[in-house]
Amino acid sequence: MATLGTRDSALRLAAVAARAGQSRGGIPPALGEAMKNICWALIGLGALAFVVGTYMAFTGQNFLLAPQGYWRGAVGFAVFAIAIRLMDDPRR
Repeated sequence: MATLGTRDSALRLAAVAARAGQSRGGIPPALGEAMKNICWALIGLGALAFVVGTYMAFTGQNFLLAPQGYWRGAVGFAVFAIAIRLMDDPRR
């Protein structure tokens, strides 16, 4: 009988946490939103780096880096954004 009471109280605590907007990992919703905003910023920077690298490749100009450097940066931003999203995964 004690086991049932423990399960029941755990379910009640989970329901209270869900209503409060907290994920199972205990991450506050504001932090989750900040992580999403950071990911979108990284994706935007990656897209900008890709466009700049493509423009420089077609015009034959160099500004600070060769076009391949901008493309590598774009891939790096994308991979970093994916890694941040995976760390924030609520399925763990």
